[in-house]
Amino acid sequence: MKILSAKDLESISIEYQKRIYTPESIKVNIGMASCGIAAGAQAAFEKAAKTFEGDDTIQICQTGCIGFCEAEPLVEIIKSGKPRLVYKGVTEDKILDVISDYSEGPSKKKWI
Repeated sequence: MKILSAKDLESISIEYQKRIYTPESIKVNIGMASCGIAAGAQAAFEKAAKTFEGDDTIQICQTGCIGFCEAEPLVEIIKSGKPRLVYKGVTEDKILDVISDYSEGPSKKKWI
């Protein structure tokens, strides 16, 4: 779309805000700043990306710092109509359980 007016820009902005903050599919943001990578986020990302490759219902995304370095690796999961949750200490061995937990509804587990 070619931007010809401030209204065009506002329209694009609204559309992208919806995609980012209220996605229709489950969006998994894995914190990949240096502290996340040092704590094991790269391995968690690779496992999730490989597992859900080609699955249109779950988006696996890399993001920068989520903001709580001592709790890394951090994973934020959001979907339209569901709460935004941030899980801490999500290593390669936990990533699939965390995504499954979010997908299936209210958690009965305590994620430490």
